[in-house]
Amino acid sequence: MNSSPSLLDWWRSVTSRPAFKRGVRVGAALGAALLAVGYFIAQGFASPNGWSLCLVAVAFFVWFIRSPRGASILPVPPVGGMEGGPPSPPPMGEPPEAKAAAVPVGRGARLRLPAALLLATLGQLILDFRPAGLERSPAQGAILYGMALALTVLALIKGDVQWPDVPRDLHAEMPWRPSLVSVILAWTGFGFGVATFAAMAEHVFTAANLVLWAATFICWLVALTPVASEGVLGAGSWLRGAGERARASLRRLGAGVHLSGWTLLVLAAFVCVAVIRLVRLDLVAPEMTSDHAEKLQDVMDILSGTFSIYFPRNTGREFLQFYLTAFIARLGPGISFTSLKLGTALAGLATLPFVYWLGRDLFDRRVGLLAMFMTGIGYWPNVISRIGLRFPLYPLFVAPAMYFLLRGLRRGRHRDFLWAGIALGLGLNGYSPARILVFVMAMAVIVFSLHAASRGRRAWAWGGLGASIILAAVIALPLMRYAFDSPDLFWGRTITRLGQEEMPYSQNPLVILLSNGLNSLLMFNWYGGNAWILGVPGRPTLDVVSAVLFAFGVLFLLARYVRRRKWEDLVVMLAIPMLLLPSTLAIAFPVENPALNRSSGAVPFVFLLPAFAVFVLLDSLRRHYHRRSFGWAAGALLALALAASLAQNIQVTFVRYVKQYRHAAQNASEIGGLISDFAHSVGRYEEAYVVPHIFWADTRLVGMYAGDPARDYAITLEALAGLDPADQPLLVVFHRDDQETLQLLESRFPSGRVDRYTSRIPDHDFLFYFVPGAHVP
Repeated sequence: MNSSPSLLDWWRSVTSRPAFKRGVRVGAALGAALLAVGYFIAQGFASPNGWSLCLVAVAFFVWFIRSPRGASILPVPPVGGMEGGPPSPPPMGEPPEAKAAAVPVGRGARLRLPAALLLATLGQLILDFRPAGLERSPAQGAILYGMALALTVLALIKGDVQWPDVPRDLHAEMPWRPSLVSVILAWTGFGFGVATFAAMAEHVFTAANLVLWAATFICWLVALTPVASEGVLGAGSWLRGAGERARASLRRLGAGVHLSGWTLLVLAAFVCVAVIRLVRLDLVAPEMTSDHAEKLQDVMDILSGTFSIYFPRNTGREFLQFYLTAFIARLGPGISFTSLKLGTALAGLATLPFVYWLGRDLFDRRVGLLAMFMTGIGYWPNVISRIGLRFPLYPLFVAPAMYFLLRGLRRGRHRDFLWAGIALGLGLNGYSPARILVFVMAMAVIVFSLHAASRGRRAWAWGGLGASIILAAVIALPLMRYAFDSPDLFWGRTITRLGQEEMPYSQNPLVILLSNGLNSLLMFNWYGGNAWILGVPGRPTLDVVSAVLFAFGVLFLLARYVRRRKWEDLVVMLAIPMLLLPSTLAIAFPVENPALNRSSGAVPFVFLLPAFAVFVLLDSLRRHYHRRSFGWAAGALLALALAASLAQNIQVTFVRYVKQYRHAAQNASEIGGLISDFAHSVGRYEEAYVVPHIFWADTRLVGMYAGDPARDYAITLEALAGLDPADQPLLVVFHRDDQETLQLLESRFPSGRVDRYTSRIPDHDFLFYFVPGAHVP
């Protein structure tokens, strides 16, 4: 007689399951982390209990990651088995998701994901738009999002979700050992590096230190390049291979260029987003600010022969954008807003291919194409690329650095690490927030080392990261010399935002940091900051379609990591908050967070998630609708969603952003235009002046708009009182509320007349005083 199992037997069977064990581990990690946060809030950042619990949380999380990959926290439906009986084994080589495809589909499986998508869309519409006469309601939007989250989790538990195929890791070219020649070249490069460091003591580029810098780079590049089997450096093999590739290309060219349908589709998408990115550069943004004036002054210094390594104006800037703008200015646009905008717009455009390659390698080519398109039309990356400031240089170098690093880890190619190092080094010379990229790359290698894919390859992976950092340090050598000589100026912007040099903390710094971190993560769906130059204040960073899909993408990627334990998924999830840190760490100035410029490095990863969510949803729903018309319906729905996304992004970028920017900025262009008309008709540039006024136009910009960029048109009242233009006509421009200047001009130049310039922008009128050519007594 068989006895029924006892309660203890049931409990033992439950606790022995791998899914239960992993759930306990991840739950313990989250619980310890929450307790640590509580201790930090209650006892301060120096709480020993908080740090002890942090170590416990890390230990449990590492234990969770290192557990076997077989089972999953998310249950997998049985396949082919009778109720109560053992499931039938799947065919050999069939992926786990194929097992779920044989399960009979019920009405709930067909409705759960569409209902979740509808609820999330309604919630995002509430968060994005303001009903007539009402403020946005985050509570209502959060409730709808919560309902969508619950339905999506239920769909995951029920097995409704179909995961796209994951690209497999390719471990081909892993072995690399330094040779005697590479060691000699490394020491030679070290010597050249020391000489370069010494030769840049004046903080300017010269022919001599540029030659030393190039020699340092070449020595280290060759030393870190894997030695081929033929020849000491493999030069002969490389040249023969290059010759064969060139001959093959010529043969294909002679036979005619044949492009696949997919390649044509990718090229067409890129051309479309290029048009969106480059059309009407004059409209977005419409006016220069003081930052632009200082940048153009630095460009003028370069064109006059001063080749600085670091530009100290306005808390200091790295050199890359200035030399790019100087090159563009030489081609024709000159010292103008157009020169700045062309450089940054092209930098933003150059980021898009790497977004495609990232999506293709981490997910599949469909995700890469859609991510590139959504990045190209997105209002956030489009605006920061058009402002003419250094902001797009952050994502420009994050994308290739992370693409080559992840490809090197996946494929075992040492040369990819060298390309990643080159991108990192250039990024350090482009925009200061890119300094966080060093830690993001280290995080990627740590995550890789904690997963089973790294077995037998951990030391090699860390060696590859070391090669990347060495090459980046060589490229950033001039910057390192400046930082060594002037650390206060080089680190000043970072220190003042992170420390209390300019502003004391308003409360516990850990509380501010946690609040900043939460606000940074909410910028995509709720509040994207209040800086009018960076975007439309108060609105989310993403459009409605992208924001909804981003939320689904985060959830799907987290669930796929829990199920499949792909280290790349964890890298993507951790990279986004880490790349937001330049904004999040503004602890002394939390009002500056979120900042769309300092957060822009996350752009290449942020737009991967909506694209990933699209194809997870499509692949999942395709199982549940066994009709031929599903493909056409899904394609039409996707096209409609992308059209809605494009329409909203165009409206925000070219209408709302431009309108609020014009009202917030001062109209130096109209003052410059008036002075230009004066100089090219009855007067000269030398007899035109602008009386400064608080919170008014930058007088340096006036000359740049007037066609006389080297001159600052400001004049004080004392200098104006002693002015004697002889028989030349005189033009003085001043603020509409500046009665003191008006009284002085009327008493000093009674033959003149005052007039009001009516601006095309409300509340931006100004006064000008014209004195005809006559002798002044």
